[in-house]
Amino acid sequence: MFQAVPGGFSTAVIAFAGASTGLLPGDHGFHVHEFGDLSNRRLGAGLQYNLFISPHGGQDDPPPSTHVGDLGNIMTPVSPSLYFASGPTTFVIHDSFVTFTGNRGIVERAIVVHEKKDDLGRGRDAESRRTGNAGARIACG
Repeated sequence: MFQAVPGGFSTAVIAFAGASTGLLPGDHGFHVHEFGDLSNRRLGAGLQYNLFISPHGGQDDPPPSTHVGDLGNIMTPVSPSLYFASGPTTFVIHDSFVTFTGNRGIVERAIVVHEKKDDLGRGRDAESRRTGNAGARIACG
């Protein structure tokens, strides 16, 4: 699915699909970070990928008024089992702003799951406009 837009951004759609276990129930920020370095407790990944030096936003915000790496949230359900706090997290996120290569490319960058819900830059504080108040990095790949 690719369409060149004269003078604009391409409309190729990339799907992020995944599954995880062990996350706490609720929403978790899901972002592309600057580097593919997963060392130092995931801090080697750098900041959220922000090619245009834009404020934090959501997938529905028009480019370039959001970070390239802003992919919203994934949701972990409450487990129906008495033995586990949460059920398995499965997700598919479609995005037409990131690409595999070029200046919006995500190859060799980390994908990070955060501990809290991403507020999509709608909060009233500076951290909301920088990271969406998504909190610590709890998983990556």
